[in-house]
Amino acid sequence: MSSDQEQSKRGISETMHIQLPEAFSKTHIAALGKYFRNRSTLSRAEWSDLFEAIDLLRGARVTLGEATYTFAEVYESVVEAIYADTFVQRVLLAKDIAVEGARLRDELAKRILGDLREKGLYDPQVFASQILSGFCLYWWYAFTKGYAFEIEIIRDLEASGLAFTAHDLRTRKGRRSPYDLIIQGYQGDIKSSTYFMIAARTAALSTDFYITLLFDRRTRRRMRVVMLQEAVWAAINGETRPAKLEAVTAVFPAAAEILVGEHQRLIVVEYERWKQRLLQRQKTSEEGKQ
Repeated sequence: MSSDQEQSKRGISETMHIQLPEAFSKTHIAALGKYFRNRSTLSRAEWSDLFEAIDLLRGARVTLGEATYTFAEVYESVVEAIYADTFVQRVLLAKDIAVEGARLRDELAKRILGDLREKGLYDPQVFASQILSGFCLYWWYAFTKGYAFEIEIIRDLEASGLAFTAHDLRTRKGRRSPYDLIIQGYQGDIKSSTYFMIAARTAALSTDFYITLLFDRRTRRRMRVVMLQEAVWAAINGETRPAKLEAVTAVFPAAAEILVGEHQRLIVVEYERWKQRLLQRQKTSEEGKQ
C-alpha cells in the first residue's frame, strides 16, 4: 500500500500527500527506527542500510496543497535555515561543548517537530509523515554533531599553537565554503563520521585531508584520526602500512593506507601524531625565517 493510500484509508491529513521512493523498503524503515531508539546498537550492516535510506529519502516528495517539495527542501527551509545559525553561535560560546551541544540539539529538535506540525507536515498518526520528520531530525542530529565536533577541533588547534585559517562557522555562506581549514597550504575538512566517504562514492575525494572519528575496537571508543591524500602524507612523513578502514586503529601508531573505491588511496593517522608533525614543520619553518 502506498503512503497516499494509507493516508486516504485513515482519513488523516487530506491536504498532505507524501510519495516515498519505491526502493525504500522495510529494511530501511527498521534501520531508521533503530537509529532513533538506540543508535549505539546499530550493526555495520544496519548503518549501511540507514545511510542508503537517507540517500533515498532526499528525493522523496511531499505535496502540501498545490506545492510540492522534496524532503531535502523541507529540511533546508524548515530546519537548517531557521535553527542552524542559532545552534552554532551558542555552541561557539559554550564552556562544555558536548553538554551544551546535546542540550541545545534536543531543545531545538522539539521546536522543529512543532514547526513541522504547524506547517501541516507532521502528524504522528501518519506513517509517511513520521518518515519525513525522521529524515529532518536525522540531518539535524548530523548537523549538530558535526559542528560541535568542528568547534572542538578548532579550539584544540588554537590551544596547540598550530597556525591555520578556518571558514566562518557563524553564517550559512561561511559553512558552505569548499573546505573548512587551511593548514600549511593544505585544504581540509572536519567530519564527525566517515559518512562523507559513502556520500562521495561516485566521485574522488579531492580535499587534501579530513579530520574525522573512527571507532577503536580496542578501547570501545571513537578516536580522532586524520585521512590524507597520499602526496600530503608523503610531504609530512611517507611511511604507511596497508589496512582496511575498519581495522586501521590496529595499525596505529603506524600510518595506515586504505583503499577508497577501486583506485583511490588515503592515509589514515592518529590526530595527535598528525598535529605534532605539523607543529614540527611549523617550528622548523619559523626558525628558518629568523
